Amino acid sequence: MSELRKLLIIRGLPGSGKSTLAQLIAPTKSIWYEADQYFQKGWKGGPYVFDASKLKEAHDWCYGGIKQHMEDRRHELLIVSNTFTTTEEIDRYVKLAFHYGLDYDVIKVVGPHDSIHGVPEQTIEKMRDRWEDYPNEVTYETCGIHV
Repeated sequence: MSELRKLLIIRGLPGSGKSTLAQLIAPTKSIWYEADQYFQKGWKGGPYVFDASKLKEAHDWCYGGIKQHMEDRRHELLIVSNTFTTTEEIDRYVKLAFHYGLDYDVIKVVGPHDSIHGVPEQTIEKMRDRWEDYPNEVTYETCGIHV
């Protein structure tokens, strides 16, 4: 059993490259969750079927998965990747990390990608309008890198 050491919180607007970055940095002994995975039918590679009425359920599923893996303490790194437009959304995970004695980092991803899930520009603008920077977050430019 390995020692769980860190929670990595990756945030950014749709199409910024959050998932791409998570895939690039996720080592073998890590777990990666994001709310979008809830809408992926089948496991990896199945069709993505978004249902806005289940968005809260998807975020609760994501949080519950991260929490369960913190309790299990079998992974060196846990990664959660979501839009996290407000500090309150991030604080939920930071409090969990403190509870389990974990270090954490917050990375804001900005990049020139198109949203692969077809998020309307109007929705992205609303997210941009409510965006709050998080103290000590690191900004990462994905520069169009694709996995």
